[in-house]
Amino acid sequence: MKAKIALFILATAITASASVTITGTYGVNLDVAGTAVPDGTLFALVVSSNGLFGATGNTFGTNSFITTSVAQATFTQGQTLTVGSTFGTDTVFQLGVVDSNMSTMTGLAGVTSALTLGTNGVVDGRSYAFFFFPGGTLSGGTGTIGSQAGGYNTIITDGDAGFDAGMIIPAEGATKILGAIDPGNGGTALPAGAFQAVNLVSVPEPSAALLGALGALGLLRRRRI
Repeated sequence: MKAKIALFILATAITASASVTITGTYGVNLDVAGTAVPDGTLFALVVSSNGLFGATGNTFGTNSFITTSVAQATFTQGQTLTVGSTFGTDTVFQLGVVDSNMSTMTGLAGVTSALTLGTNGVVDGRSYAFFFFPGGTLSGGTGTIGSQAGGYNTIITDGDAGFDAGMIIPAEGATKILGAIDPGNGGTALPAGAFQAVNLVSVPEPSAALLGALGALGLLRRRRI
């Protein structure tokens, strides 16, 4: 079944607080082998203060998705994330796991999140991205990244596809239908590759790196003798 995203955001004013509620499904997400990720796969919603995503300042922009270079410059295997974690100009404002109960398709991420404007970078008008981490886990509010990462962001407006805005935090009280759809299913917002993760560079544990350095030092000493 072809990947499809239908993201719906409802921003509502709640007594004396500036709040927005995000409810939606984020498509069928694939690992590097092109297989739909299982339920329980870690994901994060990340907001940017300058519209750029990635530790090196790479931008997703229009019709864009995470690339190997962006992923490897931003995330590492075993890296931990919590709500409020930052990398570069980006802030995690939602952590969760893929839940296909909102559909019959495995790998579909469903999320409902009540947010307070002004916390964890959530400001109306700011762009946000969806990241997912095959092999990653979420426990006690802390996410641990696995060996892969994928993600996407779109600012596309596509009336034909049924949504009128991209992945932008709406203002308090506003109601917007947001989303992105695989072109293979009739939409134009994101390429099919947006749904497939890429491999991350393996970073050795400090102890392993130290042992490697000591081994190299030993070889140098033997050559001098």
